[in-house]
Amino acid sequence: FSTSLNTLRFIFCPPGFSTDSGMALIRQGELTIVSGAPRGGYSGQVTFLKADPVAQRSLSVELVLSGPGLASSFGYDVAVVDLNGDGYVKYCP
Repeated sequence: FSTSLNTLRFIFCPPGFSTDSGMALIRQGELTIVSGAPRGGYSGQVTFLKADPVAQRSLSVELVLSGPGLASSFGYDVAVVDLNGDGYVKYCP
């Protein structure tokens, strides 16, 4: 895959510092890739990506979460798990 993240600004740290993926994270039956950038946007960012159905070799951005404050290192480590066995995976920062 090639990432097309032209609309995002990752400062000092590219997306993909930490990654994980899971099914049914945003939509049931759909693969979502979670990518952390602990210095993105100065406070850290986590991006949720999905395979672009039109350009099948690209990823499109579904959601971007930003850290709580300057230098918080949000996104340093990401995990996708089904914590309670209900069939839906959750993102754990």
